[in-house]
Amino acid sequence: MTAELPWRQVIDRSLCNSLVCDRVKAIDVIIWDRGANYLACRELCAPFPWSGSICQFDSDGNIIVADRGNKVIKIFSPSGQFLRKIGEEGSLTYPFHCVQYDNFLIVSDSDENSIKVFSREGDFLYKFGKKGEGDGELNTPRCLSFNKAGHLMVCDAGNHRVQVFELNGKFMRKFGTKGSGIGQLNRPVSTAVLSDGKIVVSDFNNDRIQIFE
Repeated sequence: MTAELPWRQVIDRSLCNSLVCDRVKAIDVIIWDRGANYLACRELCAPFPWSGSICQFDSDGNIIVADRGNKVIKIFSPSGQFLRKIGEEGSLTYPFHCVQYDNFLIVSDSDENSIKVFSREGDFLYKFGKKGEGDGELNTPRCLSFNKAGHLMVCDAGNHRVQVFELNGKFMRKFGTKGSGIGQLNRPVSTAVLSDGKIVVSDFNNDRIQIFE
C-alpha cells in the first residue's frame, strides 16, 4: 500500500505506529507498524483533490483526523477502527488541524480564522481569534502544537508568523515576519518542539525548516 502524495506523517511513540495522510486521493489514512508492515487504510472524506486531511495522535494512541472535506474531526483507534465524530451540526467550517491537550481537543478552523476548543467527548466549549493582523488576530490558521510551558502555538499562515496563546485564548507573544531572511517566514504551516525546548517551524513557501529558541 502506497500513498500518491503523502501530505503529513506522524508517529505514535508508544505503539511505534506510523500514519500518512494521502493528499491526492484525499480519502485515505494509511497505517504501518514500526516494521513497515501495513496495518489499515481508512476512507475519510470525499474523493476530490486537495480537500485534505491532517492527522495527529492523542494520549491513548487514537488517531485524530481533521476531515476538512466533511467539516468534522474523526477519531480512530490505533488499528484504524472508527470511534466517533466531533464538530457536527455546523460547528466547524474548515477544520485544518486538531490536537489534544489534557481533556481538551483544540481545532484550527481556517475559514473562520479562529481556534475552537472542545471537550474530549466532543462538546463545544469556546473559541477565540478573528480575522486580522493584530495581536491575537488570525489569517488562515494552520497546524497547532504546545510548547514546553503548555502554551498553544498557532501557525498564523496568512500573517506569516507563529502566535503563542494560553489555552483560554489570551495572547502571549508572536515570532516571525513576512520575508525570506533568517527568522522570517512565508506561510508557516506546522511547528514541533524539540526535547530542549527549541521550536521547529515548517516555513512552507520558503521551502525550508527553521529552528527558533
